[in-house]
Amino acid sequence: MNDRILILIMSCREEFFQNEVKRILETWGSKHSQNVDIMYYDGNWPEGGIEGNHIKSSSADNLDYTYLKTYDALAQVMQLNKYKWIFRVNTSTYVNIPLLEKFIECVADEDVLYAAELYSLTEAPCPEPLDIYARGNAFLISSKMAYILLHEGINLLFLKVVDDVCIGNVLNSYYIKQSNQHDKYLKHIAGIPHAWYKAVEQEFPCGHALSCYGKAGDMNYYNDFITVQTKMYRRRGEEDANMQALWNMMKDAPEPSLDVTLKYMKNPSVFIGSALGYISLEEWKKVPKNVLYSYEMQNKAIDDKQNPFFSQEAFDKLHSFK
Repeated sequence: MNDRILILIMSCREEFFQNEVKRILETWGSKHSQNVDIMYYDGNWPEGGIEGNHIKSSSADNLDYTYLKTYDALAQVMQLNKYKWIFRVNTSTYVNIPLLEKFIECVADEDVLYAAELYSLTEAPCPEPLDIYARGNAFLISSKMAYILLHEGINLLFLKVVDDVCIGNVLNSYYIKQSNQHDKYLKHIAGIPHAWYKAVEQEFPCGHALSCYGKAGDMNYYNDFITVQTKMYRRRGEEDANMQALWNMMKDAPEPSLDVTLKYMKNPSVFIGSALGYISLEEWKKVPKNVLYSYEMQNKAIDDKQNPFFSQEAFDKLHSFK
């Protein structure tokens, strides 16, 4: 096995998502080095198998069983014995492939999971210390981590749970067991900066250099991010046009720099649910998780109109917990 990279796109057989895969292959997925392959996977096939860049899974093809589907796709990929790195992304994720390659070459550690968004609480694996994981927008794992996941995660296959939550649970549990110290698992998780393209209309209130809000028309800005989210926050429909617009702007971008990524990684952000938005990882470690969980559950929004996301009031309440 060499240092080849696989970008693995989770899709499903619905026409909407198939069109998104097509758009990826026409945009950022159409231009990459020979060291990178791009494959996508979906479920509900009579039997599994790989046809070209398409991984077919016999698992259910709905949100409840995305862990089973991802596990099956990953198992098929690892049988190829071809890839050192797996970058799992969604169909709404734009990938800056040159920057991803540079990051892997210069920074990546095979014992660290790199998350484009660290996520915590409401949908998290379980209470502290397993209450943080890599959101499904994008995360990078080595073949070593992939084999750990396939070995340790088999008991969770038929639970109704999304893949990012389950993967967080399995890998956190494994590294806690290996170190015999519950807080040491955090050294196996790292955040990489992630931008939103026309996804939100204002800055996050915390002022942290985090997964940033979008700036339309600024190629140099987006060239600093390994991934960009093209989906509107809590709404679908615009990502196809956004993906195309972003590609039109970025396809002739100059060679990217790792400067922003390295600066961000010193203290990445954690998304802590719809009620509170983002805080830094160091700040997240200090917040009492049981109090924060209770607060978020009491304030969880049921639609965008009620959602207090980005509100300064919600962010200020977070600091009152200390």
